[in-house]
Amino acid sequence: MPSLMRRSPRLARSNTSVFAVQQPFKKSLTTEKTANAAWRTKPTFYAVSSQDRTINPDLERFMAKRMGANTIEIEASHLALISHPDAITNLILEALAVWNPTRSNSIGMRRARELVAQFLAA
Repeated sequence: MPSLMRRSPRLARSNTSVFAVQQPFKKSLTTEKTANAAWRTKPTFYAVSSQDRTINPDLERFMAKRMGANTIEIEASHLALISHPDAITNLILEALAVWNPTRSNSIGMRRARELVAQFLAA
């Protein structure tokens, strides 16, 4: 078991499902050009993982700045989604509020927050 999983009970519990759904990236991602990058015209959000050993955090910061993203920085490895779900969830909820401000306080959003709270308490 990798040392990160020994230090993170949440990661250790979820590692089976992470590895089960991880897929190789498509080769076309490195060879084809994007005509219209959505980040050029739409609000963007980015979580920089300061301890990432998969993507250099300086590169993450550069990409976030380049796209003008609302950025948070988390002291986490590449799997911040698993090791820091509360911070990532808050970023997602912030994005939802920007994308649809009239519904950000709706019953659906309140329910989403409740579900996140239940997950974090588990």
